[in-house]
Amino acid sequence: MKRSLLIVSALLLAAAAGAGFSRVNGSAKSSASSYHEARSQIVGAHLRQLPGDYILLMGDSHAESWFTPMGCNLPVVNAGLAGATAQSYSRFFATLTLPRPPRAMILTIGTNDAQIRRIGDPDEAVATYQRTVEALLKRAAEQTENVIVTPVPPLDPKRASGFSRETALRFSTVLENTCRKQGCRFVDPFPEGTELFDGVHLVDYARSYGNIWAALCPAISR
Repeated sequence: MKRSLLIVSALLLAAAAGAGFSRVNGSAKSSASSYHEARSQIVGAHLRQLPGDYILLMGDSHAESWFTPMGCNLPVVNAGLAGATAQSYSRFFATLTLPRPPRAMILTIGTNDAQIRRIGDPDEAVATYQRTVEALLKRAAEQTENVIVTPVPPLDPKRASGFSRETALRFSTVLENTCRKQGCRFVDPFPEGTELFDGVHLVDYARSYGNIWAALCPAISR
């Protein structure tokens, strides 16, 4: 009887371990979805607490890493989404409910699109990126006339081995040309020699992104 109980217990433990293993193996995509949902809820909560005008900060981990509660004498809501590509951020942006149009939007997107494992054919990757960005910026322009777009932040080719610096530069050209056509403003806040702590992310986001205010604040005041 004891032996039977031990066998049954062992089988139950093995089944539980197997179920846990399946959840772990299938968790990458679900974890990303859960993170997107959590960020959407947090951003939505911040937006609902605003009594008046605000600035919306959009994009990938560069945007999310920039801590700036105020800009141009207005509160800044950080709607950055770490790990986002242009396509995934476009889907994320569609989930946000804006209580009122922001006075301005600031967008940084493209670093994750420049991951070598995602590129495949470079020309096709650039074309897909362009279509996605054009649609995203069109939706942004429907919310505010003040849309600021930055280039893809610099990459250190020696340390950012999983990224294509050449493709990232092509993405930045797409952003600049799209702004020229659609009427958003392309602002490069990343001067030559911007310090990176891992070859991808900036050491001091506040210092770099702070260069945007000189271009944005006069437009808002008008």
